[in-house]
Formats: sequence, structure tokens, C-alpha cells
Amino acid sequence: MSPDPTRFMTRFDWVPVVTRGDRKPYCFGTKQTRLSECPDEAVYRWIFHPLGTPPTCLVGSTDDLYRRVSEYHSHTSEYHASVRQAFEEHRSSGGTVRLEVLQFDAFYINGAEFSNKRLIDPFICVALEKICCAELESQGVHLLNSNLMKKTLRMLQSLLGKSTPAEAAEVLSELRGKTNG
Repeated sequence: MSPDPTRFMTRFDWVPVVTRGDRKPYCFGTKQTRLSECPDEAVYRWIFHPLGTPPTCLVGSTDDLYRRVSEYHSHTSEYHASVRQAFEEHRSSGGTVRLEVLQFDAFYINGAEFSNKRLIDPFICVALEKICCAELESQGVHLLNSNLMKKTLRMLQSLLGKSTPAEAAEVLSELRGKTNG
């Protein structure tokens, strides 16, 4: 007989990052200089509005949110270019992609403190990012996080045999439609 799993509950709040002056939610495509005070270390998400079915977002963590925002706007890596393309496609259809940061009450796991002041520790910050991804995915949110998506696609590819990455992506899309529809 296996033991009952330990239950852990905490509340995560996603707080919009706002612009200077008018204090409106900061959206992708807005000049970075319009960002009001934002935390250095943060777990953040870019969330598509209006919310689709399923909702779509990208979750990340950083030791410098202002610099990280700049990378989403102008970094030349393949990853940033593909994220930018997804953001721009949503914007071109009349939507917005808002930036939010995680706020939460401190908690402990086996003596390790998880708190806003500990986000300076990269292990804590990345662990929280992954916990948030798992929580959002369990709620049916479509995550743009490429490493997670690539790993899922590789797993599907191996399960399907000699399928191509495109075929695996098509199967994943069909599965998402069946689980969310």
C-alpha cells in the first residue's frame, strides 16, 4: 500500500505590472521606458487578453525584470524571435499580451523557504517558475514555454514511432482540443 501524498496548498496571485503615469497594465509592444517600478527578481508571466479557450501565457523567472522585458522586445535568439512572433500574432488579431508578476505568502518545503525575499536565489526562483507552470497547466492553460513544449513533443514523437515534429505537434494540438473541449 502506498502512502497518501502530502497535500500542499498555497495561493499565488498574479499582479499586473503597470505603466508610469496612467498606471495601466504594461503590455508587450509598449515602450519599455513606460514601465513603472518593477521588481528585480521575479517570477512573471505574459498572459494573452482577451483570454482564449484555453487561456495562453508564458511563464518565466529572472533576476532583472526590466532587462528581461527588453530581451522579449529585441533579443535576436531563435527562442525570443518565436515568442515575439506569437505575441505579435495575438496583437495583430486585436489582443494584448500583459505582463504580470507573482505575489505569494511565504511557505516552506522541507525547510527551504520560498518567499519574495528569497527570489534572489536562482534555485528558489526557477523552482517557483516550474511550480507555477505545473499549476497553470493543471488548470488547462496553454503554456508557450518552449522547453516544456519541446520535451512534450519529443515524448510524443517517441510514443508515436517515426513521426516528424510537425506530426507530433498536430497530435498534441488534437489532444489539447479533446481535453479542453
